[in-house]
Amino acid sequence: MAPIALIVEQLYAGDSYEKTVRRAHQFLKAGVPLVWFLDTQERAIMIYSQGRTPYLLEEDKELTGEDVLPDFRCRVAEFFALPGR
Repeated sequence: MAPIALIVEQLYAGDSYEKTVRRAHQFLKAGVPLVWFLDTQERAIMIYSQGRTPYLLEEDKELTGEDVLPDFRCRVAEFFALPGR
């Protein structure tokens, strides 16, 4: 089985900041190099990666796959766009 390279999770209203940070650190400690938390209320993505300070990308920014998916580029707003709109 190949190692997990990326985890993407959607945050929900009941998810606390502390719980999210704890989960991110669990994933990173387990060897996952890149973790994205999608916040549909804020229309933003929180990025956690090995050896870097976590950062937030708002919908007007571009998301990249960093070293994990080097050719991936996408505007954050596309994650929250409804089909057909």
